[in-house]
Amino acid sequence: MVLALLMLFFGPLMFLFGYAGLSEWRSEQLALIACSAAWSLTGPAVFAAALWLFGSLGRSPLALRVGGAAIVASGAVLATAAALGVLPCSGPG
Repeated sequence: MVLALLMLFFGPLMFLFGYAGLSEWRSEQLALIACSAAWSLTGPAVFAAALWLFGSLGRSPLALRVGGAAIVASGAVLATAAALGVLPCSGPG
């Protein structure tokens, strides 16, 4: 149930980061728009999987797979974007 609580917190957080990036799509790079779109899709998937886990009292391996795959996809997008310089990880200069 602890995993479901974490997923309930991080799912909407991922969606909000994605939404914030997509709301400024006219002034962003195409790569950052793609990252934001991925986070906007994976966030609700994580949240839905968390609700599914709560509904099944933590006994649904498929909900864990779906939520875990969405979290891994979100993390892969974040790591790739940081490595390629799409996300600015430092200040100006």
